[in-house]
Amino acid sequence: MKDARSEAAEIGFKAHARRLHVGIRRPHNWLQLVRYCLVGASGYVVNLGVYSLLYTELSYRIAFTIAFVVAASSNFLWNRVGRSASYTACPITSTLASSP
Repeated sequence: MKDARSEAAEIGFKAHARRLHVGIRRPHNWLQLVRYCLVGASGYVVNLGVYSLLYTELSYRIAFTIAFVVAASSNFLWNRVGRSASYTACPITSTLASSP
């Protein structure tokens, strides 16, 4: 005899598997994953570059903090650019994004 939790887990797993199956087949989702990876890689490069420049002049803690803030800000801006471009592609999400 099954309890309510195991039945709910089975239903949840089936629903997640179905959503995953549908999501994998949409090219837009793969493009979004590639954009996410590119933004992350660019953040790593920015962090490494800024840290390399500041490490010789400042203490490593201050250099790391500044490099982290610059890289996080860069990632935030690139993610906003990517998100706003994907919102304008769909009429429903562009309407939701532009509403107050």
